[in-house]
Amino acid sequence: MFRNIFQGMNDKLPSVFSQRFDEATSSVIAVMLMVVIVVSLAALMFLLIRYPDLVSMFSIPSIFTITAVYHLDEHNSLNYDSRLILTHTGNKRYENDKLWAEIFKNGVKINCIIDTMNGGHFIPTHHNGVERMWGPGCSGQYWDPGELLGLDLPDGTFRPGDEVRVDIYSRDNEGSRSLVYDSGTFKLVGEQPVSRNTRIA
Repeated sequence: MFRNIFQGMNDKLPSVFSQRFDEATSSVIAVMLMVVIVVSLAALMFLLIRYPDLVSMFSIPSIFTITAVYHLDEHNSLNYDSRLILTHTGNKRYENDKLWAEIFKNGVKINCIIDTMNGGHFIPTHHNGVERMWGPGCSGQYWDPGELLGLDLPDGTFRPGDEVRVDIYSRDNEGSRSLVYDSGTFKLVGEQPVSRNTRIA
């Protein structure tokens, strides 16, 4: 009888110890993972603070930059003309017909359709919200580095104090689209151009 009791106890002891050992091992692994995660996050924060230029490596590039938004019409009269100038600040030429755009004011997309950045193809398209496109960037087949492209939006679209952003998308041969370029934020103040990302009280 006693032999059977001791035999049963011996059979149970290894499983109890094994279960506790597994639990202890799991706790140790969890603590080690937490330490690794915390150290990694701390190192990442240090690098971002120490080398802020690293952020730009992972952000959408600003190749087509807003360099001016004009409030005066052709007769130099203030009518909040809302003529927007984009400059190709990159170093690669792009097929302008494969590019299309969305425009944002104070973070909100405005109601306009720009389905191509090619001036010749833009004319017959349904370009609601944009009265005119002009400049060397939309002439011909390519938008080359250093070239300007102008967009004339309805009067009053932009006013001093607004923040304007243009997102440029690329269209491949199959028609799929993806966001590839971001103009950066352009702050309007009076009639003078202000560098992108500048904040003025």
